[in-house]
Amino acid sequence: MLEDVSLEGMVKLLINNRPSCGVISDEGGRLLNGWSLSQEHATRTISGYSSLWDGSPLVAVRAGAGLTALYGRRVTLHWQAQPGVAQLIFGNPQFSDQGFLWRCLVAEPAVSKPAEYNPVDLTADPLVVAYYQRIRQLLEKPLPLAIRETGPALELAPPKLVLSQAAKACWIEHYNHIESLAQSSGPLFPIRGYARKCAELIGRIACGLTLLSNPDAAVIADDAIENAAVLMLDYYLNEMLRHFEGFQVSKEVAQAQRLLEWMHDHDFIYPRQVYQHGPYGIRTREQAHKAISVLESHGWLIRVPGGMELDGQKRKDVFRVIREEATP
Repeated sequence: MLEDVSLEGMVKLLINNRPSCGVISDEGGRLLNGWSLSQEHATRTISGYSSLWDGSPLVAVRAGAGLTALYGRRVTLHWQAQPGVAQLIFGNPQFSDQGFLWRCLVAEPAVSKPAEYNPVDLTADPLVVAYYQRIRQLLEKPLPLAIRETGPALELAPPKLVLSQAAKACWIEHYNHIESLAQSSGPLFPIRGYARKCAELIGRIACGLTLLSNPDAAVIADDAIENAAVLMLDYYLNEMLRHFEGFQVSKEVAQAQRLLEWMHDHDFIYPRQVYQHGPYGIRTREQAHKAISVLESHGWLIRVPGGMELDGQKRKDVFRVIREEATP
């Protein structure tokens, strides 16, 4: 298990030491603010993680070492972070544009009401005991390594799980249903990239549920697909939609606040002026119009009918800045 590692360091580990590893941290801020996910390295790092998620071989070319292609490797990511730190993922277009965010299962515990401490002996709960026994059984199983002429290789060759006919029919039904929800008028359109990964995520969750029930299973039954789909539809999709839309709203409000502070030195503003010379973070026409719209709706800007001449040119969209009157 690794807490803070670069993609290069992880590749070295997978080449020489282990066929699988986990990048697991309960201090996600260390990873998100670290070297491997800094602005200049983030695209390469998350592209590498996405390739591993897809099962593609991890290919690296280095001077001196030449070409390295790693097959049969597995990497697990599990990051915990405070909500403000998590916004570094939801607010960074690279994580969604590269498809990394759409490969994640996002969860945030609900805010609980204050309650008195109620001691519970989990070791006496038969469900908890059975769960831990099964997890230990799975962890103690020998790794399924590929066999070469010289013996086991440092390459995983796990047995395949196949869908029963009923499970495949159930999977197709949920695939079509989620696709319909991701259309332009559907509730999942804002996270359509995630919705279109859901069918694969349902299959992966169903695999986990199947092996948890029977570590030696070879077939995924329809009830595993159904349970995975219900979990995906009722929880993970709603969680992603809530976080993604919530951050988009807060991002627009934050941009409007920066524009409000900047424009107090101006009597009039216009969109081109904002995204060419305005505050940091508002550098596109779309961003400028959204920020101006927010301030206009709150009464900080009033549109000048017909526009006016500013900076030596006739401007069509001009807004008069309203300053807050000083209180006595």
